[in-house]
Amino acid sequence: MTKTRILTLSVVVLIILNVMMAAFLFMGRPGHKKFKGPKDRIVKTLNLNTDQVVAYDELIVQHRKAITRLDSLILDSKTQLYRQTMAQDSAIIEAQVLRISSLTQELERTHFQHFVDLKEICTDDQLPAFEKLASELSAYFNRNNQPKHRP
Repeated sequence: MTKTRILTLSVVVLIILNVMMAAFLFMGRPGHKKFKGPKDRIVKTLNLNTDQVVAYDELIVQHRKAITRLDSLILDSKTQLYRQTMAQDSAIIEAQVLRISSLTQELERTHFQHFVDLKEICTDDQLPAFEKLASELSAYFNRNNQPKHRP
């Protein structure tokens, strides 16, 4: 083979590899579904109508704001706690641990209230599906079961 043929063949192979790589990046992995969160599953399972979806969207916005605020407060409290490792003041450490515990309880109450609010927008016909969904919530919202999001 001549040098020209080898060079031409190499260029063709590189072009094919580049096209395949671009297709992979833009189309995603075959058979890999993107994580859409619980909303789609809940809307489908409960068979929510358009007005209910709008109301549920508003609940989601309110819930996310509350959760973001609480997560931030918990992170700040943990940061303050770990800054106390040098001082080792047991009263301050205990106060921070209690604050984190209290915020975590509020976080869980907020999650629970979100589903109480969701139940309130359901019709009587949708309540059996809601009850079934509620029994599955602990497994569904376990963070270990959700795919990891990459930045």
